[in-house]
Amino acid sequence: MSLLNEFYGALGQFVMYHLAVRELDPDRRLVVSVGEHTYEDILQRPAIRLAVAEERVPFLVVRLATEEIVRWTN
Repeated sequence: MSLLNEFYGALGQFVMYHLAVRELDPDRRLVVSVGEHTYEDILQRPAIRLAVAEERVPFLVVRLATEEIVRWTN
C-alpha cells in the first residue's frame, strides 16, 4: 500500500473518531501520532497538506529511534 493510500485511510479514521469523540467526550482531544520521517514526507505532498489544513488534523510527531516527541501541531 502506498503512503498516500495509508494517509487517506488514517485521515478517514481520524475524521470518524473525531466526530465520535466530540459527541461522547467533548473535552478529549484526538491527535494523530506519526514518525518524524513520515510526517516530513507526507507534508511535502500538496494534496495531503490541503487535507491536513482543511480537517485541522493535529499531529504528535515522534523520533522513533529514541521515542522522543519532536513536534506537536495544532
